[in-house]
Amino acid sequence: MTYHRLKHHPERRIHKRVPVLTSLLEPITIKAPQLHIDNPIPGFMGNLSAGGMQIATFVALPVNVELEISVNMPGFHNVHFKGKAKRVFQKQGSFLITFNFTHISPEVREHITRMAEDFEMCYDRRILGVTDVCYGHKCFYFTLCTEDCKK
Repeated sequence: MTYHRLKHHPERRIHKRVPVLTSLLEPITIKAPQLHIDNPIPGFMGNLSAGGMQIATFVALPVNVELEISVNMPGFHNVHFKGKAKRVFQKQGSFLITFNFTHISPEVREHITRMAEDFEMCYDRRILGVTDVCYGHKCFYFTLCTEDCKK
């Protein structure tokens, strides 16, 4: 029997990410002042970190365009982020945009960091077979969690 060793690639991201697309159905509003688009562009978050997010939208946006994003998220209403589109991928009639924050409040950044840490801890414990993994409402990821173990 041959065992294949998985190549370990060091994590290059500074901030841990949280998956949100299936859990956070709140739409986001995107404005691109540089492009002189009058109406806000609708979209959804695919994942979120303290450094940025992935956005799904039906409008192609150029790389490096400055964006302003508004979203409701657990613990915060009408949060505003500013940043730049760093990567844009077309996928089956929609576009996935990697967005890096240039402006985010320290309070929101800390909250997102705690959500990502709690998500990762829960995920790791479930992978290891721990059965009592949920900390309930003490968990910053709790409102987004869709796992069966949720208390």
